[in-house]
Amino acid sequence: MLGLVPLISNATEYCVRADGTAVTKQNAIGVSSGPENCMNMHAFNYESFTPGDTIYFSAQGGPFVSGDYIDNTLTIMHLPSSGSVDNPIVYSGVPENVPLIDASRSVRSSGAIHISDIDHVIIKNFNVKGSGGVAAFHVLGDSGVSGYGVHAENINVLSAYGYSRGNHDCFSMKDNAQVEYLSISATKCRPEFPPYEGSHQAITGHGDSKYTVNSARFSDSNYIVTNTFNTTGYLYNVTASEFYVYGFTNGLNSTSKASTVIDNSDINVDSGAPLFSSNSVEGEQSELKFINSNIYSSNSRTAVIKSDVYLSGNNIVIDDQGWSYLSIGGDVYFSDNKVYIQNIGGAFLRVDSLRGGRIYIKNNIFILSDIVGDFLFGFSHEENSGVISHNVFRDYSGLSKIIKIYDYAKAPLLQNNLFYNTEVGGVVVETGNAKNDGAMSSLKIYNNIFFNANDIVKSNGEFLIDADSNNYFGGGVLMDVNGVFDDPLFLSDGMGYYLSQASPLIDSGVSFDVDTDLEGNPIWNVIDIGPFEFQPNDVDYDSVLNVSDNCINISNHDQLDSDGDNIGDVCDALPSDLGLFEFQPNDADYDSVLNVSDNCINISNHNQLDSDGDNIGDACDALPSDLGVDAEGSVASGRLGFYVLLCMCLVPTLFRVSLLSQ
Repeated sequence: MLGLVPLISNATEYCVRADGTAVTKQNAIGVSSGPENCMNMHAFNYESFTPGDTIYFSAQGGPFVSGDYIDNTLTIMHLPSSGSVDNPIVYSGVPENVPLIDASRSVRSSGAIHISDIDHVIIKNFNVKGSGGVAAFHVLGDSGVSGYGVHAENINVLSAYGYSRGNHDCFSMKDNAQVEYLSISATKCRPEFPPYEGSHQAITGHGDSKYTVNSARFSDSNYIVTNTFNTTGYLYNVTASEFYVYGFTNGLNSTSKASTVIDNSDINVDSGAPLFSSNSVEGEQSELKFINSNIYSSNSRTAVIKSDVYLSGNNIVIDDQGWSYLSIGGDVYFSDNKVYIQNIGGAFLRVDSLRGGRIYIKNNIFILSDIVGDFLFGFSHEENSGVISHNVFRDYSGLSKIIKIYDYAKAPLLQNNLFYNTEVGGVVVETGNAKNDGAMSSLKIYNNIFFNANDIVKSNGEFLIDADSNNYFGGGVLMDVNGVFDDPLFLSDGMGYYLSQASPLIDSGVSFDVDTDLEGNPIWNVIDIGPFEFQPNDVDYDSVLNVSDNCINISNHDQLDSDGDNIGDVCDALPSDLGLFEFQPNDADYDSVLNVSDNCINISNHNQLDSDGDNIGDACDALPSDLGVDAEGSVASGRLGFYVLLCMCLVPTLFRVSLLSQ
């Protein structure tokens, strides 16, 4: 990647202003506030510069507009020179006076900023308007470029409006362009007035281009991202919202062997068209990845055609869909996501390609409501199959199915899932098409928990399940098949549904080639039933091993111990005490024997030893070795004789004293 600071010590600085009057760069050396010491854009476009040079563009002379500076370059700003690997040329707006490059009134141009056939340049600190029918910021690459030829930083496209009927893209790359973007933004990447027909993108790459984006804000566009023809785009920390997609356009599009990765981003599309798609022809499957992102889709469809899709570690909200579907012509890898789906009337994932698409749905949590359409996951055509493993499906309501198999599709493997509260009109698995009677014979449903799920597997009106599949049925399930237990004994009834130490589901599953559970914990001995494997070394699933856990049976990953008594706050009766040990009012001597039963309340004696049986513990008994109640009685008798003898001696004496006193 490019460095941000030229290394040549004698590099020259030049000045450009819209009202500049300097004819050549020799008259525009330095950063000057006066127009006489700055070039205008026309003079700049025809100059050449040396690696390490920095050219500053000032807003003091007004915006750079197409009416004044359009020329045979068909652009307002056309970078004229390349830098070198160690000494890029820097083209920079003055940070305190960021200039505006305005091509919004250009009838035909290559955009406001055009970069062609140069490399090792840094361009930063510009506001941009107008696409001229191509793109507001356009990079045309060269096969000779190695690495990232252009570093673009703090480029803000304010709009791609223009008079042209062509594209109104904000950022565009083509023909082996190599660009890295840092802190960019784009909005209004579309024509100025509706209808917004055609293809208009916030960012797009074509023809073997390669780019990265680190921090971007995109909004109000036709597409968010479109990549085609072997382009590779990696977008990190992107916020995208307020997209208006029409007809067959899409939020994100990856076609013709292109690869698009969206990582650690927030994508929000409220529209009437697909959230993302691919229209690659057979044999040119593209790749689309969403990683660790927040994805919100409302009032739109979700479609992918002939493409491989990866969604991992995302928070996904699908709301208010008229007809939602993910139509797969490739493979889908859907793992470690949290998915909230409500008010949709179609399918969420559907494999229906004749090429044989596969769905791998693993380690996800689905919270579902009002699924009134046909199904959540669908498999059609005989070459399609999949694995649905270690997922939680929770609060499923509506009249639909979670899984539907039809048109000779191969039945997916359904293992170690939890279906919880899915009883309201729903069916977990259904094959209602007479074509696929054979598919049901290959249906494998193992190690699942069906809790409050009345209809489990339905085939043409018949309930069907393998009696040796070691599934668990509980709650409202009225079926008596192999593996039924009275209570799964969950550790907690929440998002986790972990198994407690006493759960009958531990080591009760059918073994598969599976190494980890939903949260990546290892499998112990025989696999458990359900998505969570009981962890004997961490019984409360807080990722703190028992030997180090200050509250073994209650999850407390933070191990908070406010009073330092080695008892975690979540299981400490008095978490705010300041001493090392918590005062226990019911056990004053801390010997684990409550006061009401303790034979020596104020001295610790856990063994409660009482040698003479007088209900006084030896630890606080003056005569702990007495012989018991009888021996104690003998002692009492001896004492009585002593007192009698004493009285016999004292009475005569007292009597004589009494007589003398008379």
